[in-house]
This record gives sequence, C-alpha cells and structure tokens, in this order.
Amino acid sequence: MGEGIALSGVFITYQCVRLDYCLEAAIRSCMDFCDDVYINDGRSKDGTLDILYRLQVEYGKDRVRIIEKDWNHDRAFWADERNYLLDIIPKKNFVLNLGADECIHEDDYNKILAMLPRLENKSALQYLVKHFYGLPSYTISGPNWSRVLTKTWRNDTGIRYYNRPKGCADDPLWPNKTPVHFVRCLSSGATVYHYGHCRHPKAVGTKNVKADALYKNSAEFKDGSLPKIKSYDYKLDLFIKNGGVQPFSGFHSKHMERWVAAHANQSTLWRV
Repeated sequence: MGEGIALSGVFITYQCVRLDYCLEAAIRSCMDFCDDVYINDGRSKDGTLDILYRLQVEYGKDRVRIIEKDWNHDRAFWADERNYLLDIIPKKNFVLNLGADECIHEDDYNKILAMLPRLENKSALQYLVKHFYGLPSYTISGPNWSRVLTKTWRNDTGIRYYNRPKGCADDPLWPNKTPVHFVRCLSSGATVYHYGHCRHPKAVGTKNVKADALYKNSAEFKDGSLPKIKSYDYKLDLFIKNGGVQPFSGFHSKHMERWVAAHANQSTLWRV
C-alpha cells in the first residue's frame, strides 16, 4: 500500500464451519487489498482453525495473524474479542472490521484504498450494506436492516466496540461514548455484502437460539457449546410477497462463487 499507510483486516471467529459462515471467502477478499488480517478465534473445534491455518500457510504468518484464545461466552464477547485485536494492532494502522459472513467485492477495493489518506485521526469510513436473505439470489431491506455501517478508522482514534443495550451485537463508539455512525464519518463508496442470513437454515437457527440465550443472560450455552434445534424457516415466500425481499441482479465477489453455488438451491426450511 502507499507509503506510511497500512490496512489491517479484523475478524473474530468461532465454530464458523458448523455455523456455515463464508469465512474463507471473507478473508480472501481482505487479502486482496489489505496488508494483513488479525483473527481472534475462540478455540473452534469444527474445522474453522484448519481453514485459518491453511490460509496462513498460503499467505504467510506475517499477513495472516491468528490468535487462539479462551473466550468468555457471554453477551460481552461480541465487543470484547474485537477490542482485544484492536489493542494489539499497531496504532498507526487503519482497520477494516468484518464479520465471517461478510465480503468485500473486488470492484470496491480501490474505492476503499483511495479514501484512507482522507481519514484524519478523528474520522471514520462508512460502507453501504447489502443483506442477502434465504438464498444468495435475494436481498432484503427495510427498517430493521442496516443500510450503512462504520467499519474503518485509524487505530489511534480510540474507537472501541461496546455491546448494544438491546440485542446481541456491538457498535463502535468514540472515547466519549458517542456512536461513531453519527459523527465525523466519510463514505467509502464501497458496499459490504452480508451473507449471514442466507446460510443453511439449520445454522441460522442454531446461532439465533444461542444469541437469544446470551441476551437473556441465560447460563445455557455459556460454555461455548451450540444449541440443538428442531427447525428453522426463512419464510422466504412470505417476505417476497410482502415486498421486503427482492431478486439480486448483480454479481457476487469472485471469492464467493463456490459458496454461492453450494447455497443456490438450498431449502429455506430445515427441520429434524
């Protein structure tokens, strides 16, 4: 990258194979334009680490930096484990915080890189978000679906993640606890493709049950285990009928081709 500018991808991972995340594609999309990626894994036991270390062999230890760490599997881990990485990434680096179910399209790499020199110590970069739903051939939008997310800033800004008061997720806040989304943000012109809601329905149902238990401060699943579910239904036809879901007419990232093909014709209902 340009002189004096480094961009680090940031991921937290746990049981991504069982939960059907597009982890490999997400990391590969970062490796195309980021200097390195930092990954905090909660000691996955389902093959997730096999993927990570295979990528590390391919790209090198200086570019794929893996930390295996014991997590506290409660509501706080969404924020705490990202902050753990932000605390060890060099302060002068810019960071790109992505989920294991998110991908950057190759058409947007240069848009992001071009914006980094414009970020000052007290500004951040926002991305449009495209949510895929049920199948990778449909997208969903509406008041309950994020249109814009802040995912990039220089790591010396003091921005850190905090858990939302409601729901199991996190948001970046300035040191004075002001949400980053609301102030001093520039548009990247890029889009984050979010595939979390077109994974296999069994995986989505499993993740949702665990998240609900943690949000209710239940002791259940705090050992890191995943629940067993009997069914999950995307109700895709209903959402299409109500207008919230639309066909996707664009192109997926080159790194998503295999994952998209594997999910193109999946059933959107799963039951035992």
